[in-house]
Amino acid sequence: MRRLIGLLTTPIAALVALLGILLLLLVPGLHRRRTLARWTGRAAVTAGGCPIRVTGAENLPAGHCILVANHASYLDGIVMQGVMPDRFAFVVKREAGSVPLIGLMLRRLGAVLVDRSGVASRGDAGREILARADDGEALAVFPEGTFRGQPGLGAFRAGAFLTAISAGVPVVPAIIRGTRAALPEGRWAMIPNRVQVEILAPVPPPPPGPGQARRYAATVRSVMLEALGEPDLTVPTP
Repeated sequence: MRRLIGLLTTPIAALVALLGILLLLLVPGLHRRRTLARWTGRAAVTAGGCPIRVTGAENLPAGHCILVANHASYLDGIVMQGVMPDRFAFVVKREAGSVPLIGLMLRRLGAVLVDRSGVASRGDAGREILARADDGEALAVFPEGTFRGQPGLGAFRAGAFLTAISAGVPVVPAIIRGTRAALPEGRWAMIPNRVQVEILAPVPPPPPGPGQARRYAATVRSVMLEALGEPDLTVPTP
């Protein structure tokens, strides 16, 4: 029954999202566009039968920070856009910027498009992210880089944590639940399901030094694994 309802509600959600994207092309001002994207993202996911509940919002620092979240579904970006304050810029892989309309929308929202194909490209991306952090923007990152069909938390890329150490800002872990069931890998229609975003306490950065970024990433990842309650996908299954 939920799948049938999803077939009916998904076109409504898509229509809401498309309307929001079109308005983003017209609305002036980054702050206004991000506000519009927050409303649209939350409305689209809710229209698809997936109401969003946020807990721990008081854990977001008033100052600069880097938020990292687990990645379980294509819905994650829309969900996080729908719940994060306007001061957050999302770090997105550059391939998304080449998708018609989506790429234009990401640029209109001030997303950071990163190319991870080579050492030089990763260095350029790191410098841009650090410049954003130094300029006072808060950043949101999916450190797994991609998602898988099975439940669990994958390996973290260290870039966000290196940036946090370099900029001297805390990393804020966030847990997304329910999106994998709402839009499983390989499906286009949403399945009505409750979605929850839990924002955990900030983890302060360690002092700069060799290997600190990876140790920092491991510390934050262990906190997220405990809160998420899903398998560690870096541990081989017997």
